[in-house]
Amino acid sequence: MRQVKDGEEGQRCLAAVHTRLVMPERRQTSEAPPLGSRHHPQDPSHAKLRPLARSSAHRNPPTRSPSFPPTCEHGSQEKLSPWEAPPTTVSLPGLQRFGLFWKPVNEEWALSMATGSSLLLCSALLALGCALGLRLGRGRSAVERGVLAWLCYDALVHFVLEGAFVYLSLVGNVADSQGLIASLWKEYGKADARWLYFDPTVVSLEILTVVLDGILALVLIYAIVKEKYYRHFIQITLCVCELYGGWMTFFPEWLVGSPNLNTESWLYFWVYLLFFNGLWVLIPGLLLWQSWMELKETHYQRAHLGKKHL
Repeated sequence: MRQVKDGEEGQRCLAAVHTRLVMPERRQTSEAPPLGSRHHPQDPSHAKLRPLARSSAHRNPPTRSPSFPPTCEHGSQEKLSPWEAPPTTVSLPGLQRFGLFWKPVNEEWALSMATGSSLLLCSALLALGCALGLRLGRGRSAVERGVLAWLCYDALVHFVLEGAFVYLSLVGNVADSQGLIASLWKEYGKADARWLYFDPTVVSLEILTVVLDGILALVLIYAIVKEKYYRHFIQITLCVCELYGGWMTFFPEWLVGSPNLNTESWLYFWVYLLFFNGLWVLIPGLLLWQSWMELKETHYQRAHLGKKHL
């Protein structure tokens, strides 16, 4: 009897050890089955474990690592246009001493591809205008050849660049347009935001500039080449129109505090706003002075001839 009792106690001990050591391992494996394991429907233990696996996946959803570049909701990568692309930075430490520097990123002056292409297009029009002016002014003085070169460049800017701006503004706006000239105006729009979207004042002035100033520039070129008597009348009219256009473009904006002008950037303020627009103030002013001197000399000559006949 004692041997039977000892055997029963030994079995109870083995059962207790088995319950404490082996059964927890089975519970763990049943609650978290290995990834990729297949549960067969004929096994009732696996059928009972399916809801547990589904609920655990719902509690801890898999995380995805962020992608670069950022993607849109539909999964396609977001494409950046040339004027939105990260600029190629060029460090200009020498300008920092005079306060002439632009610090958009890491205190460096950034030149984007859109900036380079816009300046290249303007340079190409300038070279073409100078070539036409010098060809038309063969045999004339250096001043007259310079005037013809400027007038040819002026006409090209009015018809090619500003004419395209008027068209883009009338059919939509510059910000939503594509193409080389649209990218040029988008680049300029970083300095003056009114050129990106339809601004009635700017578009009205540009229509007047393209139609009136462009035609006057062509008539003045013809008058200089053919030495017409109305040359200085057309020249004065064109210069006054150019100065009036510049005044009406910027003075109303200055009166309200220049909310659309970017004056914090060295490139946008000194190059885009001041230099390019200043050309259409300086050169028309010089041409007005030339016409004044020519009319003055003509008057003195006539007065001198009148005194001789007396």
